Amino acid sequence: MSTAETEEALVKVLLDSGILSADKVDAARKAKESANGETLGDLLVKHGSLKPRIKEVIETRIREGHTGPLKKLGKYILIRKLGEGAMGAVFMGLEIEGDSAAEVAVKVLKKELTQGNKTLVDRFLREAKSAVALTHENIVSAKGAGEEDGFHYYVMDYFEGEPLDVMLKRDKKIGATRAVEIIIDAAKGLGYAHGLGFIHRDIKPANIYLTKDGPAKLLDFGLVKNVDQASQEALTAPGTVMGSPHYISPEQVKGGKDIDRRTDLYSLGATLFHMVCGRPPFQGSSAATVIMAHISQPPPEPRTLSSEVPPGLSQVILRMMAKERDQRYPSCEALLKDLEEVRAGREPKFQPAAFPSDPAGSNSADEFMTTVIAPPEELERTRMESMQSAHASKPAPTGKPWWQFWMFWK
Repeated sequence: MSTAETEEALVKVLLDSGILSADKVDAARKAKESANGETLGDLLVKHGSLKPRIKEVIETRIREGHTGPLKKLGKYILIRKLGEGAMGAVFMGLEIEGDSAAEVAVKVLKKELTQGNKTLVDRFLREAKSAVALTHENIVSAKGAGEEDGFHYYVMDYFEGEPLDVMLKRDKKIGATRAVEIIIDAAKGLGYAHGLGFIHRDIKPANIYLTKDGPAKLLDFGLVKNVDQASQEALTAPGTVMGSPHYISPEQVKGGKDIDRRTDLYSLGATLFHMVCGRPPFQGSSAATVIMAHISQPPPEPRTLSSEVPPGLSQVILRMMAKERDQRYPSCEALLKDLEEVRAGREPKFQPAAFPSDPAGSNSADEFMTTVIAPPEELERTRMESMQSAHASKPAPTGKPWWQFWMFWK
């Protein structure tokens, strides 16, 4: 493509994307008549109509053969897709207003799913509001939310890197030293959020982001609960459980309303278990089987699955994943002290209080009706396995099963 063709392609993208108005382009064309070899793009930048970074990005796309318009949402343009889930996608974007043309990550809900679905939109906005309120180096913070042309979106800081689950899929497991560093970062972010009254309730590898040149960061506060808020009906309705099957705490499975910060420590422990052992603590042919194991089975001793796990780290993981909350670390601060001991090659020091005489949550798991968030593919696999099981065994009793699934943004 010649220089003149690139110029015209650039102008077309700018106009079709709504980045520039026609009068600014016309002004640049007039200036070009007396310019000394400067391109239209150069003149738009020179006159302050276009940010150099935006010009650079669009021209690169044109050279790669992408000449179509860019989607504009508010004061941001979407450059490329970073990931996609059942409910929407995350894009790398650029801010077209302001001085820096900062790179951002923009989470966008699928337009067709939001029409008439107030619950989904409310949850999305709650996630954005929570992320805006949490400003910490170990949390991916948000810049704000908006809606344009029927698209609901919110904007986050952008970092080069990858989610922890992507690393685990590639590398299977992570060495103890690196795993401890990542969990320390996550625990620092969690401790900050807990201190402001927020509970994440969906800690898992997919929600820990490993930046390329900085610390690990927590993301996706879509299930966050503010323990200082009086009204939590949407999140704590009876029979509703928020979380992910492989990392969910026993009290979340049971659908209790008294969820506290120790539920995040359990899920963080299950995540650490996965990191150093190469698999989640509980496995099964269906999500329902895995969920039940969180209530009824102790997690395996990590060292039985990987001899590379130091004894002290194994103790920390089992403490984080204790069935009874009073046997877990009471706070991220207490956990961090033991993680620092383990990192220094020493034994963990924390000792919990004695078990309560009447521990909470002692009910049989069969008494609970729960709703668990699961990925669509896991939902379908579980449905098929359940159908096969029903054909292979005696008829199930009539009535509603104790577990159901409800898909959100995963």
